[in-house]
Amino acid sequence: MAALILVSVVVAAGPVALVFGATGKAGREVVESLLGQGFDVVAAVRNSTKASEVFASRMGWPSKGNGVLDVRSGVDVTDSSTLTPALFEDVKHVSRRRHRSA
Repeated sequence: MAALILVSVVVAAGPVALVFGATGKAGREVVESLLGQGFDVVAAVRNSTKASEVFASRMGWPSKGNGVLDVRSGVDVTDSSTLTPALFEDVKHVSRRRHRSA
C-alpha cells in the first residue's frame, strides 16, 4: 500500500505534514523521516489502538528534528465521510510515495 503524504506549510507553526497509512511499513518510515526533518506530522489512521502501539513513544513529543506527532484516528481514505475539511485545513501541497514489495 502507498503512503500518501499531504504537506502543509504553516508559517506560524512551521511545516506540517498529513500522512495517510501512517501505521503501515512505508507510512512509519515516512512519519519518522518527516519528524526527523522537523515537520510536525498529523498521522491519519483508521485504528487508534494500532497507532498507540506503533507511535506510543512519539505522540505529542518533539523528535530529534523537533517535529511533533499528532495522531487522528477513525480516518479511512476509502470512506469519504471520514475525510473531513478540518483534516485538510491549511494543506497546500500533495506528494505521494509508493512502497515497493520485495
